[in-house]
Amino acid sequence: MNQDQGHHWRMLDHPADILIEVWGDTLEELFVHGAEAFGCLVSEGGPEETEEEVGVEAHGETEADLMIDWLRELLFLHETRRLVPTGVRITELTSTGLRGQVSVRRLRPEEVPPYEIKAVTYHGVSVDRTDQGYQTRVLFDV
Repeated sequence: MNQDQGHHWRMLDHPADILIEVWGDTLEELFVHGAEAFGCLVSEGGPEETEEEVGVEAHGETEADLMIDWLRELLFLHETRRLVPTGVRITELTSTGLRGQVSVRRLRPEEVPPYEIKAVTYHGVSVDRTDQGYQTRVLFDV
């Protein structure tokens, strides 16, 4: 998936794990698009029906730490409750904290996720300001 198809993230080549690049006009959009990318990696996609909203908080010393913690919180919801994010509304965002309402649906019993993500890693992660806004690269251990 790439920017030409209307997405704000794409997968990059990586020999063993999943490496994604995410971008947004604002820092808030970057976190929303990061959740969107995660949802696509752990579900078959298609029309998404929101079943409930879940409050999610993340914390970090830097924006990169914050992105990792945000995605780890989403992974925790996926692993423990089989939830897939379908949308995000950020309610508070600082350089070290994030609060949001995540619209979710349950993974259907017959649904086989494209990837079995084990962890969100710190390897090579950064959040960068660019001429177009913000971008990050995140490596998932599969």
